[in-house]
Parts: sequence; C-alpha cells; structure tokens
Amino acid sequence: MVVYTPTSCAIGSYESSSRALGDVRDARSSRTALMAMVRRPMPPHGIRESLPIGARVSRSGAMRRHGRILFALLLTAVAGGCDRFRGAPGYAGVPEAIGDTALRFPDGSVYVSGFHGVAYIGSIAGERKAPFIIIAGHECANCDAPPSVLVRSPSDGPVRDFTGLPGWHPYPGRVIAYNEDSVVVSHSRLFWGHCLPERPKGLIEYRTDFARNGGEPERAVNITEIDGDSLVEWRRVATTRLLATTLVQVQAKECAEIPQRDIPAPP
Repeated sequence: MVVYTPTSCAIGSYESSSRALGDVRDARSSRTALMAMVRRPMPPHGIRESLPIGARVSRSGAMRRHGRILFALLLTAVAGGCDRFRGAPGYAGVPEAIGDTALRFPDGSVYVSGFHGVAYIGSIAGERKAPFIIIAGHECANCDAPPSVLVRSPSDGPVRDFTGLPGWHPYPGRVIAYNEDSVVVSHSRLFWGHCLPERPKGLIEYRTDFARNGGEPERAVNITEIDGDSLVEWRRVATTRLLATTLVQVQAKECAEIPQRDIPAPP
C-alpha cells in the first residue's frame, strides 16, 4: 500500500487549469463582442466607420488561434501535473516501523511487505518502478520460522506466498542445531549493494552447510541481482577469491554486510 500526498501536484494543476480557463473565457468574451459589433445594423452612410473586411478577417483568425493556443496550454498543464504525480517513485529515506508489518518512509509512503517483525536494511533503485527495499523479518507471527531477508519492490505488492519467492535469503549467521548448542548446522554471510564489480547491484550470499556425518561441507554462492526492474537469481561456485572480491567492495563502501547472528534451527 502506498500513501501518496499529491497536494502540490493537484494544486499546481488546478491553478494552471484555472488560469488557462480564465484566458479562454476572456478570449470567448472578446470574440463575442467582436461578433456583436460585426452583426450591428449597417450605418446609414455605409460601412466605412465599421471595421474593414481585412481587419475583421484578421482579428477573427487571431481570436481562433488564440483560443486554440490557450486550450493546448490547458491540456499541457493538466497532463504535466498528472505525469509528475505518476512518476514519483516514493519510498525515499530511512523508514520507521509501524506496528509489526509496515514501514513508513519520510516522504509519506508506506510499505506493507508481508513480513512480521519487519526491520529495514537498505534499498536499491529500480529503473521505473519503486526502489527495491531490503528488509529482515519472519514469515509468520508467533511461529518457529527462522528470520530471513527479502529484497522486493513495493510496486510488486505485499508477499502472499514465500514458497520459491525471488529475492528471499536466510538471515546470515550460524544456524545452531535444535537442543545441541555445540553443533553448527550451517553458516552464511550476506552482503548487499554493488558487491561484485562486474555485475549489477543486489544481494550475494556465501553459504556453507555442514554434514552431520563429518563429511565435506557443501559451499554455495547464491546471488540475487536487480536487472532494470526485475530480480535475477543465479549461483556461482564458492571460491576464496570471490569472497575476497566482495570484501574489497565492502572496504570501498560499495557494498555492506548484514550483521550476523546465531539462529536456532527449527525443531
């Protein structure tokens, strides 16, 4: 849900329209007066005291052109005001949480994501739609679901189903086995921004899943990129060099790491 404040657009368009309509009324009044003068009874001594034919035609044509120009200006003012209203992306600045599920931005925009216990992390600009908001939270209220991170544009509406949702990542940190505090099930690090120099902005997750039988851990790099106004997901082979590249971007303040936390695994 977006709360717009179109006051300036509406007032500006209304004032422009009112001025243009006033000019059109003036033009019509002048034209009416001119036509009344032309239609007067002819004076007894002829038409020499009336307007010459050329002047009447010239003034009549000028009045028609004047009316068309004012009408065009009226349409431009109204269309221009509405275009400014439609083109405003909103969702600018750092928001505050409203209740359990909504974020309200300084410009008045409100984003209801579908997450519970929602927390704002950052945003990445889209091409035409509203910015892609990065948030953390839970998929449900009063349940054992672990926290997660989501990148999504408010233009796409609130989340209805988290299954296979583009832009979804587990919250970074260590996942601790249920009732086994010394057993780490998995560990991940999550970064957002321009974290790979040759790629678009987005999220990049470095993840390691540990085998319970002591076997080799499984490592993966899960990436969500913002391509124009779309989310693109893909994977890369985990390498030390790739992580080092991301850390260089963090040092250059092109990329930021989301703070890790220890998370109990669901029972």
